[in-house]
Amino acid sequence: MPGEPPYGLIANGLKKGKVIPFFGAAASAIYRPSGGKWKPGEPFMPFGGELARNLAEEASFGDVGDEELDLAFIASWVEHCQGTRSDVNSALRRSFLVDAKPGGLHKALAKLPRLRLYITTNYDDLLEKALDSRNPFVITDCGARGLWLRAPGGAPERVQASNLRRIIEDAVTGEPSAPVIFKMHGSISREDEKHDSYLITEEDYVDFLGKAGGKYLPPYIHDLLAGKKLLFLGYSLEDWNVRVIVRKLLRSLPPNDRRFYAIVKGRSERAQDIWHAHDLNIYSMNLLEFVQKLVKKL
Repeated sequence: MPGEPPYGLIANGLKKGKVIPFFGAAASAIYRPSGGKWKPGEPFMPFGGELARNLAEEASFGDVGDEELDLAFIASWVEHCQGTRSDVNSALRRSFLVDAKPGGLHKALAKLPRLRLYITTNYDDLLEKALDSRNPFVITDCGARGLWLRAPGGAPERVQASNLRRIIEDAVTGEPSAPVIFKMHGSISREDEKHDSYLITEEDYVDFLGKAGGKYLPPYIHDLLAGKKLLFLGYSLEDWNVRVIVRKLLRSLPPNDRRFYAIVKGRSERAQDIWHAHDLNIYSMNLLEFVQKLVKKL
């Protein structure tokens, strides 16, 4: 059973580009004023539960008290019962089209020159802001609309997964010629609303999880993960969709010499035992506390 996170091992792996960070909602949402309560328009990001509650209130879901709401279910209900998909997307755009600043986690990891791959399921653009001076490639999975790539200095364009290596890879080093941000679940587009894409409803997750062979990553991104460790930041393993995605990702990577880390809240020791058997170390702790200790090692 894991005890304290191995801050030194994780920090050294990040600095060498051997540990790849996965950013979940809490990795953005923890950076807010002390005691700050989120509502659309606030200059910081929401937790998933806050986003679900706002959607529920706008669509008159009913009195939910202090109940923890499932965002995917609420988004599905709004789309199919009280409104349309455009209503859901508009609410999300109002929530994420704000002047939020990258947090300490984004800034610290953006400074690591050998770290070339960042993966997120968030819709916000905090990683893009943090990495702006390094001119990243931004790849967004837009579901039925395919993959979209924004190359350094360019506009978003649809791209075939088979062309990513040719566009991104440095022919001499075999590494990405600039940092790569892969946005698994879509993204807001500040430039043009038509480029917004959000994987959020239960139906979206079913379609995503049903991809042929459970391949959630473009082959080039999957190849970049070979021989790497993964660090999951800001996810809730209580969510069924997250558990499935994590499980599929772990199974898709070679079983030798690997270790994965997740910083979560509230997992039981028995649940941690199960994940540890699959090479995922779960550390049940406050994410901000983890980040503060990690940054000292970086």
